[in-house]
Amino acid sequence: MQHLVERLQYLQQLQLAPLPPQLHRTRVQQLASRGASYGAGPLASFAPERRYSFLLPYLHDLRENLVDLAIDLFDQLLTELVRKSETSQEQQVVAQARDLTRDLHTLADAIAALLHAEDTGLEPFATVFAQTSRDQLTATVTRVQAQARPADFDYLDLLEPKYVPLRKSLLGFYRALRFQSFRQRNPALLALDHVVALDCRNERVRQVVMKVGRTRAVAPLAHLSDRWRRYALHGETINANYYEAAAFERLKAEVRSGDIAIAESRRYRPFDSYLLPKPYWQDLCQHGETRLAVTDAASYLDDRATRIHEQLHDLQATLGETSGVTVDAAGQLHLTPLTKAVPPAAKRLSRRLYRMLPRPDLADLLWEVDSWTGFLSNCTHLSTGLPMDGADAHVVLAALMGQGMNLGMHTMAAASDFSYGQLAWAADWYLRDNTLLTALTTLDTFLMAQDLPTHWGDGTASTSDGLRVQVGVRTPNAQRNQRFFHDARGITIYLHMVDMGPPYRQRVITTNHSEAWHVIDALCHHDLPTTIQEHSTDTGGSSEHVFGMCALLGFRFAPRLADILNRPLVTHGATSGYGPLDQLIKGRANTRLIRDHWNEACHVAASIKHGAVPASVMMAKLAAYPRQNQVAQTVAEIGRLDQTIHTLDYLRHETTRRRIETRLNRHESANGLGRALLFGQRGILRERTFHDQMRRASSLVVLMAAIMVWNTVYLTDAIATLRGQGEDISDDLLAHIAPLGWGHLNLLGRYRFMKRRWSFQDRRPLRNEADIALEQLLPDDGSTPHDDDQ
Repeated sequence: MQHLVERLQYLQQLQLAPLPPQLHRTRVQQLASRGASYGAGPLASFAPERRYSFLLPYLHDLRENLVDLAIDLFDQLLTELVRKSETSQEQQVVAQARDLTRDLHTLADAIAALLHAEDTGLEPFATVFAQTSRDQLTATVTRVQAQARPADFDYLDLLEPKYVPLRKSLLGFYRALRFQSFRQRNPALLALDHVVALDCRNERVRQVVMKVGRTRAVAPLAHLSDRWRRYALHGETINANYYEAAAFERLKAEVRSGDIAIAESRRYRPFDSYLLPKPYWQDLCQHGETRLAVTDAASYLDDRATRIHEQLHDLQATLGETSGVTVDAAGQLHLTPLTKAVPPAAKRLSRRLYRMLPRPDLADLLWEVDSWTGFLSNCTHLSTGLPMDGADAHVVLAALMGQGMNLGMHTMAAASDFSYGQLAWAADWYLRDNTLLTALTTLDTFLMAQDLPTHWGDGTASTSDGLRVQVGVRTPNAQRNQRFFHDARGITIYLHMVDMGPPYRQRVITTNHSEAWHVIDALCHHDLPTTIQEHSTDTGGSSEHVFGMCALLGFRFAPRLADILNRPLVTHGATSGYGPLDQLIKGRANTRLIRDHWNEACHVAASIKHGAVPASVMMAKLAAYPRQNQVAQTVAEIGRLDQTIHTLDYLRHETTRRRIETRLNRHESANGLGRALLFGQRGILRERTFHDQMRRASSLVVLMAAIMVWNTVYLTDAIATLRGQGEDISDDLLAHIAPLGWGHLNLLGRYRFMKRRWSFQDRRPLRNEADIALEQLLPDDGSTPHDDDQ
């Protein structure tokens, strides 16, 4: 955090001129990307005007990235603060369990003796002290009072020592950013301004009213909730650490929700700034060009009411028969688990087909796929816009493999005929997010035009799931997750795949953030030759807001939901009269809220559809908004209705459950291919910046798509060969064949054995000082140890 703050303060001291308003955002990003690619030497050789045209967009873009990183890290620090306090409480309870149990028995015996004395008319004190001595009872009470947790089992009493080491960094963060509140007097900002003003005089908040110099300063207290107040405020005395921690916690919540915006940020601007301008939105509505699936609340609610009523009656009529939902003697509902539906013949056929495939090296495979598709021609030079021609493109291919397989350019240079400088140059100037995305689209289009993928789907459905990757260096977006990384930190590469096979989008996200925020991004903006109509995720990718937004945008959201029989259903009408299903219905949807705020919800959805705001940013805003926010509540209410329809359809039809399960299982196999490819450095990323992590992820997905293209073509040849030999291979079996195998591929390259043998007398020459000095000037790409690791 301190490092980020220092960089932000340096950029603020530059007093950057604003970008010309007539310059399109895409052009700004292009100039910023070029500025980031040049080193200091080439920039110094440019004419001042040209150098300025690259540096100004780059520094504006850098400042936005650093501000967003600082906010994410601030959020992460406070989350860690809470986690460590909760962990301390758990450890304390475990450590004191034996002593507390012994003391509880002592106190129970004393109270039992007291009650016995009352029942029998004995002298109470004599009876109690006969059971437990006065000294023992006094010592027990003293220990229990010292060890007992708060009555509500709150961990805040353990938070103070965890906050103190973070204080300097958090105050530096607050000073470095410019916060904008939409209320005239924001409690969190008032409190933190008071803290900063006192800190400038080497003072802390000690009293509600303090004498500061010749003036009397009154400490704002509005940010203190009842929970924080009992720790921070004791009469007129204030505990400074709890006072500040409460203010930062309030600041975190209001930044998340959008009640506080940050100047010069990309993801934390005012809420209205993400939406289409109101005059433009009204014009779209008048001309019917909103591009939304539903136009008015009345027709939407009528349609959902009819569908929910019909599905409830249909499920009630098929309980225990065709639906898979049964009722036990106690009236409880149960869902019959799915049985395996892959025929043994399909497994045998898959193994047989893969045994028939050639055994190429990965480099040869990629070069062969490029001859079919020309995907490398999409990797164009940042300045000239031209691709590498012929065999010259080998260096781009080697750089792509070095990035996508997590080998790094040092290791790739040692394993290939190219130097580190050549590979780094190719990666910087040819392998960018937009060129890699175009290359991926080229591979996807080619694959979906083949015949074999039509057995897997029609291109109108997709899935998304996360590939977890450990990160071995300190970076703001890598977080701890015991389930995936044990005691280490990591990120998630969130992959979107079409049902015909290939991945078509990816995004690096923080592991502990909700995957549901990123579901809609790829659905709205992709270059596939088909239109996505249905999308599936696991439980982590679902939420009521995603259901609601998909309903407005025209997608059918069909996730696999854990513990689905405990999901509350809502109706738009009667909540009973459906027999055993009545226990699932938890009330009616708030249709009045939907009618009153339908236009605002559509405005948000249209802003996503027209590209005014990334869906992940808007979904995060809606998820964090306070309950009183009407737009967030409206989208959630719409989502509750559509979630009910999906749940009933999921329970009614085994084919629906099996279709979703098959897609997600295939996606898990794709994640396995990704893990197999990302084997360099033991599968641990060492990129610190989001940009470098995204480039690694984009390169990995291109490699995955190329392997799937190659597998599909040769699997088609193998099937044609067997059929040509008179074998009967049904199309039903082909639906279970996936182009995700990699056991037949050589991912490690080849070792070359030298003809010359160095003797003991005639040994290899040592490296000279000039080569060593030159190598030390090269940036470390993770192939050598970092200071953090040492």
